[in-house]
Amino acid sequence: MRIQAGGPVAGDVLKCQLKPVTTTNYTVTFTPAELVRLNMIFLQGVCDWTKPGIGQLLIADTWLRYFDPSGAWARMGHTSFGN
Repeated sequence: MRIQAGGPVAGDVLKCQLKPVTTTNYTVTFTPAELVRLNMIFLQGVCDWTKPGIGQLLIADTWLRYFDPSGAWARMGHTSFGN
Protein backbone atom coordinates (compact mmCIF):
# COMPACT_ATOMS: atom_id res chain seq x y z
CA MET A 1 0.00 0.00 0.00
CA ARG A 2 2.78 2.46 0.85
CA ILE A 3 4.48 1.90 -2.51
CA GLN A 4 1.29 2.95 -4.30
CA ALA A 5 1.23 6.03 -2.06
CA GLY A 6 4.75 6.96 -3.15
CA GLY A 7 6.62 5.23 -0.34
CA PRO A 8 10.04 3.62 -0.67
CA VAL A 9 10.32 0.09 -2.03
CA ALA A 10 12.52 -0.86 0.94
CA GLY A 11 9.58 -0.50 3.30
CA ASP A 12 11.87 0.58 6.13
CA VAL A 13 9.93 3.69 7.17
CA LEU A 14 7.75 2.80 10.17
CA LYS A 15 6.51 6.32 10.91
CA CYS A 16 6.90 8.96 8.22
CA GLN A 17 7.59 12.65 8.59
CA LEU A 18 4.64 14.74 7.50
CA LYS A 19 4.26 17.67 5.12
CA PRO A 20 1.24 19.82 4.23
CA VAL A 21 -1.06 18.74 1.41
CA THR A 22 -0.15 20.75 -1.69
CA THR A 23 -1.39 20.44 -5.25
CA THR A 24 2.18 20.30 -6.62
CA ASN A 25 2.65 16.82 -5.11
CA TYR A 26 0.09 15.25 -7.44
CA THR A 27 -0.23 14.73 -11.18
CA VAL A 28 -3.95 15.54 -11.20
CA THR A 29 -5.73 18.85 -10.79
CA PHE A 30 -7.94 19.20 -7.72
CA THR A 31 -10.96 21.44 -7.52
CA PRO A 32 -11.00 23.84 -4.56
CA ALA A 33 -13.62 21.60 -2.89
CA GLU A 34 -11.44 18.50 -3.36
CA LEU A 35 -8.44 20.28 -1.88
CA VAL A 36 -10.50 21.35 1.15
CA ARG A 37 -11.62 17.74 1.59
CA LEU A 38 -8.05 16.41 1.33
CA ASN A 39 -6.92 18.89 3.98
CA MET A 40 -9.81 17.81 6.22
CA ILE A 41 -8.89 14.13 5.80
CA PHE A 42 -5.16 14.69 6.32
CA LEU A 43 -5.31 17.32 9.07
CA GLN A 44 -1.71 16.74 10.17
CA GLY A 45 -0.35 16.36 6.63
CA VAL A 46 0.72 13.55 4.33
CA CYS A 47 3.86 11.40 4.35
CA ASP A 48 7.01 13.04 3.02
CA TRP A 49 8.72 10.06 1.39
CA THR A 50 11.77 12.18 0.51
CA LYS A 51 12.80 12.20 4.19
CA PRO A 52 13.81 9.35 6.50
CA GLY A 53 11.26 8.05 8.96
CA ILE A 54 10.86 9.60 12.41
CA GLY A 55 13.65 8.26 14.62
CA GLN A 56 15.19 6.37 11.70
CA LEU A 57 19.00 6.17 11.71
CA LEU A 58 21.31 5.40 8.83
CA ILE A 59 22.90 1.96 8.94
CA ALA A 60 26.57 2.23 9.88
CA ASP A 61 27.44 -1.16 8.39
CA THR A 62 25.84 -4.38 7.24
CA TRP A 63 26.68 -8.04 7.18
CA LEU A 64 25.44 -8.31 3.57
CA ARG A 65 28.19 -9.07 1.06
CA TYR A 66 28.17 -9.61 -2.68
CA PHE A 67 30.58 -9.91 -5.59
CA ASP A 68 30.99 -6.67 -7.51
CA PRO A 69 31.36 -6.75 -11.33
CA SER A 70 35.14 -7.28 -11.05
CA GLY A 71 34.63 -10.37 -8.87
CA ALA A 72 35.80 -8.72 -5.65
CA TRP A 73 33.87 -8.96 -2.39
CA ALA A 74 31.95 -5.80 -1.54
CA ARG A 75 29.64 -4.71 1.25
CA MET A 76 26.20 -3.34 0.48
CA GLY A 77 26.48 0.44 0.16
CA HIS A 78 30.30 0.43 0.01
CA THR A 79 32.91 0.20 -2.69
CA SER A 80 34.92 -2.98 -3.25
CA PHE A 81 37.48 -3.90 -0.63
CA GLY A 82 39.41 -6.71 -2.31
CA ASN A 83 39.18 -10.50 -2.43
